[in-house]
Amino acid sequence: MLFYRITKESYKDSYDGTGGTIELGRWHNVPVKVMYASEATILCAAELIVHSRKLPHSRYVQEFDIPDKKTVKFKDIGNQLFETGWDENISSAMRNEMRAYFMNKTDFCAMIIPSVLTPTEMNVLINPARLIQDWINEPFSYVFDQRLTTSSYDRSDGNENETKRSVRLLRLLWSDFRG
Repeated sequence: MLFYRITKESYKDSYDGTGGTIELGRWHNVPVKVMYASEATILCAAELIVHSRKLPHSRYVQEFDIPDKKTVKFKDIGNQLFETGWDENISSAMRNEMRAYFMNKTDFCAMIIPSVLTPTEMNVLINPARLIQDWINEPFSYVFDQRLTTSSYDRSDGNENETKRSVRLLRLLWSDFRG
């Protein structure tokens, strides 16, 4: 399965998951070495835009071709772990259970998880300890389209910020792409 991750140029050749040891994520506690990716670059872009104050510049896409047998869907290993409101905040207990199971007790490299931005699309947790060099493709340059910061759907009352407009536009683009 192909997965993608957008990163800064300075990290384009980094696959060790160090970021997970610094920043808490929805699906992990600090300090866990983990990489977040997606099934499509547009979802990676949307995730970055939502977490940024302005449109990112000069990024690179890391591409992973991880065999199906090394990939698991979250629902297959613990649907019971989903709590009401999982998309608003995942509890520390749930993150601890995730870390213990996926990161330490399986030999899966990737776990497919739902995106909060658009739950019908999937993000991916990659366990760098299980990642094999042969599954990593050459990174390539990614330029954000400046139109993602403006749209014909702008509100004249100024109540909608740049990020919300960008995410709404990304959702429209993605739904057009999917047909």
